[in-house]
Amino acid sequence: MIRMALDAHRPSFSIVVPILNKEGNIESLVQSIFRQTYGPIEVMFVDDGSKDRTTELVKQFEERLNSGHFRISLVKGEVKADLEVWDSLET
Repeated sequence: MIRMALDAHRPSFSIVVPILNKEGNIESLVQSIFRQTYGPIEVMFVDDGSKDRTTELVKQFEERLNSGHFRISLVKGEVKADLEVWDSLET
């Protein structure tokens, strides 16, 4: 009973994975993350213009594995910006 109370207050865990043409590695990475007992876990894959099947595979995992405990998303844009808290974004 105490364990359940502690589990209910666990913080979520976020993982950001930059990817570029990693179709040969993506499945083993997702499987290793999915096997974790800690959670909830969100995994954000940031694609930098992959030319292979990397983004297709991430989308398949997104459709198949997303649940209340595990969430995959693909971030893909033509322009990406890396900002720090002391930066500002101007048009």
